[in-house]
Amino acid sequence: MAFPPIPKNSITITVNGWLVDTALRNLFKNHLQGFTPVITSAYRTAAQQAEMIAKGYKPSPTSSHLYNLARDFVVTDEASGRILSDDEMKNIWEQSINPYWHGYTYYSPKKEWTNTGWIHVNLDRGVTEGTRFIGYAGSAVMVGLGMKKVIEILKKKGRS
Repeated sequence: MAFPPIPKNSITITVNGWLVDTALRNLFKNHLQGFTPVITSAYRTAAQQAEMIAKGYKPSPTSSHLYNLARDFVVTDEASGRILSDDEMKNIWEQSINPYWHGYTYYSPKKEWTNTGWIHVNLDRGVTEGTRFIGYAGSAVMVGLGMKKVIEILKKKGRS
């Protein structure tokens, strides 16, 4: 099922970030005790996206990073403080992240321009569908429509 785009404003960006951070924290608490994710990429602004393109990278124009729904991270062993090797990280991804993450995830091995591989997670846009409506309301309030008008619009769409 395709979902319409999430309105981007400070409210949806904040809520989305809280959702993905909470999901990631809970995943490690429930399935990866003794390990910690170290975030290497999170919310990406349009300017940062343009900078990546200028450097020759090919980020998706609809990247979940642009909506603060994605995280890239490496994994550290809490006991030693070291970043796991690529093989260890891939193993953790296969056994403890991929089976339990509610969204899209992949493991990316070390590239010639990186020091290590990393894990990418993002929440399904369907899981975060509610933030679209928060976004509509936030956008409307920001442009001065007021909550009464927002509720009226949502009722017409069958969303209240």
